Amino acid sequence: MATEGLYHYIIVRRDLPLGVLASQIVHAAGESVASYETGACEFYGATAVILEVKDEAKLLDVMYLLRDNGIQHVRINEDSLPYNGALMAIGVIPQERGKVGQLLKDLQTLKTLTPLEPEPCSCSNCRAEGQPPPLDWA
Repeated sequence: MATEGLYHYIIVRRDLPLGVLASQIVHAAGESVASYETGACEFYGATAVILEVKDEAKLLDVMYLLRDNGIQHVRINEDSLPYNGALMAIGVIPQERGKVGQLLKDLQTLKTLTPLEPEPCSCSNCRAEGQPPPLDWA
């Protein structure tokens, strides 16, 4: 099987801190490519596409869309705190763009990796010194 036309879609929540977002992309990519039915050599050269959704509710919508249309995918859930089993990302098993591309065409590609706006710091040191809170990249 030639890889021309193979696409590897990853869908991730954009409401996650940058470090968490990056690790979920890695998990989704690794676990979905591990489910690819032929050898890894045949996967070489596939087009990777990272798509984003606003939050877990939107990611659940995508998961149901894929499931209801018979698109093979893996769900990435995070059991550790503070996520408590939340759905974090989806990795679509690499395949030709066709049907899956049509299903996901309205999702935006992940274009920037900037940290989320930090919450205002309420600690007494920051308030007393007038310092902005540090950015949370984790």
